[in-house]
Amino acid sequence: METQATAPDSVSVAPPAVTPVVTVSPFDSISAQHSTLIYRQFVQGKVMTKLLYNDIKAVMIENPLFTVLFNNQAHFEHLYRHLGYELCFHQKGDFYYVRELREDSSEEADDNALKVQTTLLLLGRYYTGSGRDLNHLCDPLFGLNDADHKALNENEEFKAILKAVRLDNWDKALDFITVRNFAFKSGEHCYFLSQAGKAFLFRLVEEYEG
Repeated sequence: METQATAPDSVSVAPPAVTPVVTVSPFDSISAQHSTLIYRQFVQGKVMTKLLYNDIKAVMIENPLFTVLFNNQAHFEHLYRHLGYELCFHQKGDFYYVRELREDSSEEADDNALKVQTTLLLLGRYYTGSGRDLNHLCDPLFGLNDADHKALNENEEFKAILKAVRLDNWDKALDFITVRNFAFKSGEHCYFLSQAGKAFLFRLVEEYEG
């Protein structure tokens, strides 16, 4: 008897395995703690300087948060744009700051900027008026000392100007710019301007002289 060949059953072939593409998000490589600390400083009106002053060792040290910003600048620019801010880098002064993208900036931001400008301009006016190089105001070896602190507090004109921008006295004014990293405190009544404070002051001087 002749055996009739039968067609083999169809064999299902499994599709080739697809390897999922793993994308690495910048959020995975940046510490959430660092991001939080950076954002908190910006919303408090601070600038992010490259260097900080270590008052215990009396030396300037690298700011680790500045390094995080610098190494991931594109990521943070994108992040803050979505939050309504522009991340700006001041190359000459080596510091970062943020500004609101909307045209009508908040009243608080304007008020803070006015206080910083007024304090820096008065310090610059006092320092040059005493016959000293303005660059020394930004040097931890010089800056402002106890005698300067006393002289500033005895200047009635300067105190009136500070009160006009709602700064009660020089202690309040110096604390205001120090907290925001425009200056560093190197002693009980001793201060010097940071690179951010120097860049801001020198730009203001150029504008007023121009």
